[in-house]
Amino acid sequence: MGMVTGVELTTMPDGRAQAVIGLRITSPACTFQPYFEDQVRQSLAAIAELDKVRIQWSGVFDWSDDDMSPALKERLQEKRSRLLKIIERSRGNDASSREAVHAAEVRHNKQSTKAKG
Repeated sequence: MGMVTGVELTTMPDGRAQAVIGLRITSPACTFQPYFEDQVRQSLAAIAELDKVRIQWSGVFDWSDDDMSPALKERLQEKRSRLLKIIERSRGNDASSREAVHAAEVRHNKQSTKAKG
């Protein structure tokens, strides 16, 4: 998502390594900061030589959609499209729902016309 702003690796005298990872969040209201930090720590835990991981959060909120990779943008757009279709169906706004409503209205109008005539 373009949230990593930097990676600094330092080798300590005993040969072990320390990593300082710079991260930024998408907005000041982002509630996923603990999740992102946990994911970074879990990913780096598999590196046996890495003794310490320090996360430095940026106080600058300059993230935008342009920071995401093209592949991630595409996946996000596909997910949003699927969710929008689900919402439209639940509200009766998709094409098949509109057609069903129209057919019901036509039947109702025909029945009303017969009742009057």
